[in-house]
Amino acid sequence: SIQLNDQFISFTTLDLNYLSLEEWNHQYLSKVRHAKLVTMENYDKRVKEEGLLEVRLIYQGFEGRSNSFSSLAEWSGAMDNVKANVPRTAYKGIVSLWKGNVKVHLVPQEF
Repeated sequence: SIQLNDQFISFTTLDLNYLSLEEWNHQYLSKVRHAKLVTMENYDKRVKEEGLLEVRLIYQGFEGRSNSFSSLAEWSGAMDNVKANVPRTAYKGIVSLWKGNVKVHLVPQEF
């Protein structure tokens, strides 16, 4: 359940530099690039055998193919709607979500 925070947090004293665009892009995109590349077909086997906690799957196009964004979104539990050729909740075309205890990144082919 959601609970309102009752602890004071002095945000003005926190180091929030990691939220700058340059630093965020560096950290996030590097993390996505270094995630193991898997497919829907070998996801379960590789996660189990290799103990993977972060993976990426490449989508090609938005509809039609077995590796389209809509297919991967349905498989992973992500929202599958696209507006102006951008998947909902995407950052630079990447949709990140949790599937069980595994961080899954759905990335466009050109990434």
